[in-house]
Amino acid sequence: MKTLVSKKTGLFICCGILKNAELNMKNSFPGELLASAAARECFGGEMDTKKMNFLHRAITYLVEKSAGPEGAPKCEALTVNIDKMAEAMFRA
Repeated sequence: MKTLVSKKTGLFICCGILKNAELNMKNSFPGELLASAAARECFGGEMDTKKMNFLHRAITYLVEKSAGPEGAPKCEALTVNIDKMAEAMFRA
């Protein structure tokens, strides 16, 4: 862990339910690594239900429905956050 903490690191998660992003980040990485990271981002997520079988589509529907009220933003890739991380990691 000491070696990794001493390096310039960027940490990201893919998370379709944005209100859970910070909790998922804390659960995914050790606190010491989170504290030393040069960048931490949520890249969002996308699900293509057309490629899913019936059971997976049904589960996805239930998860999306429980994630928020009608009209809540759909999960999508957050390219702005990807760009922010790239900028942070390649800054001189």
